[in-house]
Amino acid sequence: MLRTEIYIPARRRDVVFLVILLLFALLFGRFYYLQIYRYEKYSLLADANRIRMVTQPAPRGNILDRKGEILAANQSIYAISVIKDELIDEDVQMDMMEKYLDRDKRDLQQNLKKYYQGRFLPALIARNVSIAKLSLIEEHKNELPGVFSTKLPVRFYPNVKNVRASHILGYLREINNSELNAMKEGDYALGDYLGFQGLEKLYENRLRGVKGAEFRQVDALGREVGIIIDREPIASIPGENLHLTIDAGLQSRTESLLEGKRAAAVIINAETGELLAMVSKPDFLLRDFSAGMDLDKWRSYSTDESRPLLNRAVLGLYPPGSSFKLITTIAALEQGLMDDKWSVQCTGSYEFGDRIFGCWREDGHGSVNLSRAIVESCNVYFYQLVQRM
Repeated sequence: MLRTEIYIPARRRDVVFLVILLLFALLFGRFYYLQIYRYEKYSLLADANRIRMVTQPAPRGNILDRKGEILAANQSIYAISVIKDELIDEDVQMDMMEKYLDRDKRDLQQNLKKYYQGRFLPALIARNVSIAKLSLIEEHKNELPGVFSTKLPVRFYPNVKNVRASHILGYLREINNSELNAMKEGDYALGDYLGFQGLEKLYENRLRGVKGAEFRQVDALGREVGIIIDREPIASIPGENLHLTIDAGLQSRTESLLEGKRAAAVIINAETGELLAMVSKPDFLLRDFSAGMDLDKWRSYSTDESRPLLNRAVLGLYPPGSSFKLITTIAALEQGLMDDKWSVQCTGSYEFGDRIFGCWREDGHGSVNLSRAIVESCNVYFYQLVQRM
């Protein structure tokens, strides 16, 4: 057969060559744009897909009395978290954890639902796990994929000099969804605790500290494969310490004097205005709030008729009563109308004009001087004192 040569005009050949050259130029330009000019942006995006930042809670600042005695500090507790999509058989593994942790399975499942934030993000299911129970989890770790332990800082009360100071210090409460959504400031997350009463609430921003972080490598599906060694973790910054004017010894003594009563007492340094002690009874145990409280315990506090959560020293509304006796005494002493030795005879009532005014003690106090009148709040003494003014 005869071979025939295909003739391509030079002009057409040049056009094809230019088109191919232009395509390569566009590809090279795009490559340069992505790899060189926009390297930093896409490198960060790649890291974001490869690296997961896990926040580390910050210890709250300590609260100390005027002499440096620690009234509220921190300690670590163990907690158990799970990554839902790494559980091989959720139902079986929940049964195992119910057994090893001695917690109700329904509570564990409810916590998993409550704290679930994503397929490969840890969800807290149990707080305040004992070493013995933690050891059981670790011993059966191969049977519990997706289950791991963590450490959490919680409030600890050294009970120095038997001080409770529960209404002064206040307590923490776990933040809920509605509060979290309403917050515009603060690095809070579901499961965090914040000050809810007392000084813990008043100085929340100073006490809470700044969270840290560590960086973990994840695969294409978002599963953790290890900690990134070449990236330094960010250390958490503890909260500020709070130094009070409260005297722990005086606070303890005042608490013991009011134990078993419904009462309040405030002791102030008259020269400086410093608050030395403030007690409201009945009160509550701060440790009940430090690592989470079950519903039954909360109900027992909130429905108690003695109202232990009420700070009577600052929130109770009472008629002024005997406080005016002190005002009357000060005025009489300043005018020189009496001294501390002046006394009267209290028989249980005092007649003035055509009326009889009774004393709170019906059988009377007998002979009463200023000191005894103040201590026992004798009405008859102050009736007669006012007459002299």
